[in-house]
Amino acid sequence: MVAVATVLGAHGIRGEARLNIHTQSDAYFAPGQALYLKKEGKEGGKWLTISQSRPHKQFMLVFFDGISGRDAAAALRGLVAHVPREHLPETAPDEHYWVDLVGMKVVSMEGEHLGKVVSIIETGANDVFVVQGQKGEILIPALDWVIKEINSQTDTMVVDLPQGL
Repeated sequence: MVAVATVLGAHGIRGEARLNIHTQSDAYFAPGQALYLKKEGKEGGKWLTISQSRPHKQFMLVFFDGISGRDAAAALRGLVAHVPREHLPETAPDEHYWVDLVGMKVVSMEGEHLGKVVSIIETGANDVFVVQGQKGEILIPALDWVIKEINSQTDTMVVDLPQGL
């Protein structure tokens, strides 16, 4: 299962939920789509089907089947919406999902272990990998001339760090 959104709470009084989306695609939030909602790090959850949805500012507003009224929508606050991994579209050979990159080992061109990717920051120009290692935190720009190889088989990213990093 892959997390695609977090429920922030209710929106209005009719049972609409406000979601913070963790994906660039709105397709997961179309009417008829089912999402598995659960507390992060906890066992068990529930499948809910979207009956209506609409973008609102940087959020997605959705009505789920069986959720009516503000209190019912508010009770979903903090739940994380997931979709099965097999529902994700195929990526091109040089593309990767963030979920696959977080936790990856990072090594320099010289073979020095720099740490692991702990998160990814989305900026206007390019994404930035946050790598945590023995030397502390390193911010590595996700640029072709910096990221030399991403090997999903060995769970390793090889980088050519710019001067000053």
